[in-house]
Amino acid sequence: QSLFETKPYIKAKEKNILAGILSMQGITYRELNLKLDLDTVKGINSRASIHHFERGEIHFDTLRAALSQEQERLRYFAGIRSRAMREKNEKATFGAFLYGALQDNELTANYVFRDNKDAPGMRIGVTAKMTGEGYRFRFNPDAILFRHPFTFNADNTIELTKRLKIKGNIDLRDSTDSGATLTATTDSADNQELSLELHSIDLEAATRMLPFAPDLSGTVNADLHYRESGKGLLLGGDIQSTDLAYEGTLIGNESLELSYIPINDKEQHSYAALLHNGTQVAEMTGIYNSDSTRQQNMGELTLTRLPVSLANAFLKESNITTKGYLDGVMTISRENNRTITDGHIQFDSVYADLPQFGTSLHLVDDKVEIKESKLQFRDFSIYAKGNTPFAINGTIDLSTLPDAIFDLRMRADNYEIINAKRQKGAMFYGRMFVNLNSRITGPISSLKVGGNGTILGKSD
Repeated sequence: QSLFETKPYIKAKEKNILAGILSMQGITYRELNLKLDLDTVKGINSRASIHHFERGEIHFDTLRAALSQEQERLRYFAGIRSRAMREKNEKATFGAFLYGALQDNELTANYVFRDNKDAPGMRIGVTAKMTGEGYRFRFNPDAILFRHPFTFNADNTIELTKRLKIKGNIDLRDSTDSGATLTATTDSADNQELSLELHSIDLEAATRMLPFAPDLSGTVNADLHYRESGKGLLLGGDIQSTDLAYEGTLIGNESLELSYIPINDKEQHSYAALLHNGTQVAEMTGIYNSDSTRQQNMGELTLTRLPVSLANAFLKESNITTKGYLDGVMTISRENNRTITDGHIQFDSVYADLPQFGTSLHLVDDKVEIKESKLQFRDFSIYAKGNTPFAINGTIDLSTLPDAIFDLRMRADNYEIINAKRQKGAMFYGRMFVNLNSRITGPISSLKVGGNGTILGKSD
C-alpha cells in the first residue's frame, strides 16, 4: 500500500508571470511542461520539457529531462535539440544527450552528440564507482570523437582519492594514432604528478562539430606536465600547431613554450615564449613573491619582429588587412595592489589596407613610450595617400584595463585620406581631402569625442 503519492503537473505557455520574468532577462519560450510522479513504493518517475527556448542567438527547439526508478536503480536522461537560426550556421543544428543510471555505489554516464545531419559526432561512456579510497572512473573502450572512431586502452582507469589526488592512465587513439595520453601518479609524500600529451589533433574536425566554436584548422601537438613539490607547483610544456588557420585565413605554424618553477616556498618564476614559423617573436618572464611583507609580481614582455599580420585572421569580416612588425620591451610590476607598466613599442613598416574605404594607412616607424602605465603619443603620425600626416598627441592610461582612459588630441590639415579608383566592394572612391581637429577623452565605457572636420573643396 502506498504511504505517500503525489503527481503534480505544470504546463505553462507564453503569457504568464514566469514568462514575463524570464523575458526581462532576454529569455523566451513557447511551452513548459513539468510532471512530478513521486511514490514511496514505485519511486520517482518525473519528466520536464521546454519547447522553443530562445536567448539572443541561442535557440533550442526542445530541452528534455527525465528521472525514472526501477526498484533500486535510478535512471536519468537530459537532452537538447537545437536548430540554426541562420541557414549558413549549420553547426547550430545539433542534438546533445546525457543518460545513464545510478545503482548502489555505481554511476554510469553516456554522452552522445549528433550533428546537423543527425550523424554521431561524439559518443563516450564512463562508469564511476565509489571505493574505500575515493572514486574510480573507467571509460568504455569504444568511443566516437569528432565523427571518428577512437579506442581507449583496455586497462584505462582514473582514481580520485579523498585527498583529491589523481592516479591512473588513459591512452585514447584512432587508426591514425591521433589522440591523447594522460598519466597521473603520486610519490611517497603524496605529491601529485600529471602528464598530458596530445597527438596530431585535427582542429578542423574538432571545431566543425562544436556548435558555437569558431572554425579552426591545422594540427596540434602538446606535451604538458604538472608536478607538486615541497617548494610549490612546477608546470611546464609546449604546444605546437601546424598550418593553424582561423575562419579560413592562414595564421601559420605557431608554438607556445611555458614553464612555472618554484625557487623556494615564497618565490616562483614563470616563462612563456611564442614562436611564429619557427622564429621567436614574443617572450615573457615573470617573478611572483608571496611574502606577505612585500607581495609583488614582476614581469617583462619582449616583442621581436612580431608580425601584425597575425591579426588579419580576426579582421576578415571587416576586410582590413595589415602588414609590418612590432618590437618592444615592457616591464610589468605589481605591488600594494597597483600595477605599473613601463617600456616602449616600436612600429616597423606597419600598414593597414582598408579597401572598402578606398585607402590604406601607414603608421610611421616611430616609438611609443609607456610610462606609469600610460601610452604616450607625441606627434605620432599616420599617413594615408598624401604627404601630410594625421598627428596624434596625448595618452592612453592602461592602469584601469579593460576600461582604459583616453586623452588624445588628433589633428590633420589638407589630409588626403582617399585616392582610389572605383572598384567592386568599395564604399568610397575618387579623391578626398580633409581638415580634422578632434579630441577623445574619458574611459572606453563612456568615451567622449569632440571637435570638427571639414571636407575641402578640391575633393572629388
